[in-house]
Amino acid sequence: MRSVKIERIAVNCVRDFFNHSDVLEDYISQNDREPIWDGDIMIKWENGSTTKVYTQVKGKTVKQLPKKPTYPVCVSNLKNYKQDGGIAYFVVYIISTDECFFYYALLTPMKLQKFIELANGRGQVSIPLKSINTKSAQEFEIEFKSFDINCKRQTSFAGQRPMSLDEALKKGHKINIPLSECDNQEKAIEYILNNPICLYAEINSGDYKSLYPIGYEEYNIVPIQTIHEPVSVGDVVYFNEYTKQFQKDSVTIRIGECMDFTIHIQDGKPKETVNFHRSCKRVSQIVNELKFIQSVTLFGHIKMGGLVLNINDDGNNAGRLNKEAEYWLRIEQLFNKLHISLELDISEFSDRDFGNLELLMKGILDKKEISQSKEIDLITTADVGKYTILLYAEKQKNGKYIIDDFFVGARKLAFAYAGDNAGQKLATSMFSLVFNHEDFPSFINVDYSILVSSYNEMKQYNPYLTNRANNDMLVLLNTYDKIEIKNKEMLKAAYEINDWIVNTDDKNHELNIVNKMQIIKRERELSEEETNILFDLAEKTQLTDDMKTAIQLLLNNQKAAEYYFNRLKDNEQRFFESLPIYHFWKK
Repeated sequence: MRSVKIERIAVNCVRDFFNHSDVLEDYISQNDREPIWDGDIMIKWENGSTTKVYTQVKGKTVKQLPKKPTYPVCVSNLKNYKQDGGIAYFVVYIISTDECFFYYALLTPMKLQKFIELANGRGQVSIPLKSINTKSAQEFEIEFKSFDINCKRQTSFAGQRPMSLDEALKKGHKINIPLSECDNQEKAIEYILNNPICLYAEINSGDYKSLYPIGYEEYNIVPIQTIHEPVSVGDVVYFNEYTKQFQKDSVTIRIGECMDFTIHIQDGKPKETVNFHRSCKRVSQIVNELKFIQSVTLFGHIKMGGLVLNINDDGNNAGRLNKEAEYWLRIEQLFNKLHISLELDISEFSDRDFGNLELLMKGILDKKEISQSKEIDLITTADVGKYTILLYAEKQKNGKYIIDDFFVGARKLAFAYAGDNAGQKLATSMFSLVFNHEDFPSFINVDYSILVSSYNEMKQYNPYLTNRANNDMLVLLNTYDKIEIKNKEMLKAAYEINDWIVNTDDKNHELNIVNKMQIIKRERELSEEETNILFDLAEKTQLTDDMKTAIQLLLNNQKAAEYYFNRLKDNEQRFFESLPIYHFWKK
């Protein structure tokens, strides 16, 4: 078959397709002598405007269709296409004059850049093709409009490398998805399910916003819709939202991290499947999900806002889940008794860790004596994962131990520290031991609710207890500064100790103000009123140089802080550097 005839057949095949569209109109020439372009496709937009997209039409005779159709294109042509803003590349496979198959590649500037790089210096590169025969003209209209939008977005980035999706997400950029004429959620979901999508990172620079291409090509996206409606069984609400995950032939409703309800379309009829699973990491979630699954198997339905799902369970889940729920309810009971947050992450717990929890449940919940191969102290600890639990252990005559939460058992004990005089012992709160314990940063069962009452109970036995409480607070702040994941309960405890000192004995008024301000500054910047208090305090002439240094650090005045610090003696400087206020020193 002569080349002129092949071209004529190919162009006629393309034109025949576009004749079925009221939106896309072809201006493709036959016997065109232009080496790069064969014409263009005009897009008629709903607002009455029009745009044109360059096209190239190729015809190729074949005995049968290739399994993976591609077409070789000169790299020099690809560079011209990229410079001019993209191209719609059409290839018609011709088996006979009346048997033609229409294929295409919509090449945006970024996709052209990818193929230029893939050529790696060679003169041409093969471009993968998609069949257009499976699409209606109306389906292709939407895809073609999106192609035109993406070409215009990417033209100014020709020659630049795109941003990766991971990079865009790490930098916190909002992800933009261009959807042509999808004026409602249903149309948008349908389009995303049936078409790969170009993604863009929204980059804000002052009043100007740019859309930077992500990746060379489109992404296949699975639409997920979050629905903020209560999920309940019977009269109990277990979750406040659920998600819908859309795929071409199914919709999956996911509830929490424990249940998927999937509706498949099979032979034109819906088929439902239910999958129970658990992948959550926190005790509170595990307990809630197990209670939820138990209720589902008992009642056989789920309410999600106004929607009701009927769930048929064969009974295999009931026995297994009841036993599992019983175990985790005991864990929940143990954690509550030990003042441990149910939000604790147990994903990395080993068998040994769960064995330690079993031992604690036996001793604390069941009040049974436990055996230990080694002698343990009256005040002891148990390790569970990366966490530490502070305990009270009382040895019995039979050599076994009764164990309890430290903050319950410690009420039987007296705590003291060495006074200034030889042999002097001064009463103090149990929290003096807690805050100065080497494992304090990893304690997860500190009962801060009895903090103030603990100091109050001891003040009648120790006239200097406010000094001790102040030291405890400073140790607490130093620990807070050292830990990687900040525990706001520590700062709250520091506030309470400082307030207790002020209400009990405010002899060191200036020091108490500085301590309060350094606690606040660990949470936020000081307010104007708070900084004014420090300015007034700084004007007092009787202040020592270490106090002046501390005040200037809180006011972010590093130079002034260095001035007063340099007036301190060497041993005073070393002591100042050990204090939590030195946390604000700009190194």
